[in-house]
Amino acid sequence: MAEDRGRALKDRLEKAQNEYNTINVIVKRLIKSEENSIHSKESLKRKLLEVAHLEPNESVSMWLGSLSKGIEKIVSAQRESLQRIKNQVGSAVKRYPDRVKQQRRSLSESRRADMDFEKRSKTYEKLQERSKETDPSEIEKAANELKEAKGAADYATSTLEKDFTGYSQSHYSDFRLVLLHLINAQMHTDASSIDALTSVIKEISKS
Repeated sequence: MAEDRGRALKDRLEKAQNEYNTINVIVKRLIKSEENSIHSKESLKRKLLEVAHLEPNESVSMWLGSLSKGIEKIVSAQRESLQRIKNQVGSAVKRYPDRVKQQRRSLSESRRADMDFEKRSKTYEKLQERSKETDPSEIEKAANELKEAKGAADYATSTLEKDFTGYSQSHYSDFRLVLLHLINAQMHTDASSIDALTSVIKEISKS
């Protein structure tokens, strides 16, 4: 029974660890992708300014300058979103290794307590079987040790279940926050991009 429970909890822990590893990879790739995107936009902005300075037509030069400024606003918003992802999403994912260690310690302590209880239970049963040739004080001592071992095992099990309940709640909360932060960061970039490019379109249209 104890082994089955331990296996079930270990499976839950392994599953959650795989999920965190997956989202950690996704976040790292997203950060790298955003950094590359920012670099590309900055290169485009510089190239537009170079062409604007060389363009003989004043209107076209102004359009290119406006677009360059629009891209600069987009890059600024993208940097803010990227920093938010690094600070808020990254920190949530980084908390997980410590939680895993805590859960593994609880699981290990519970296993040791269960094994000790089983060992003392067998010892007590053997003494009971040989009760006629066994000193009553030895049986009493084994009974007390068995009682203590059962109390320790029950306490370890209760602690483990509380830890895993708290862990499950934290796991749910972390994933919820990670997704919300990712979505909000993307919305901030997209909204700023629309605003910046709309201003560029108006600038070009009125010329």
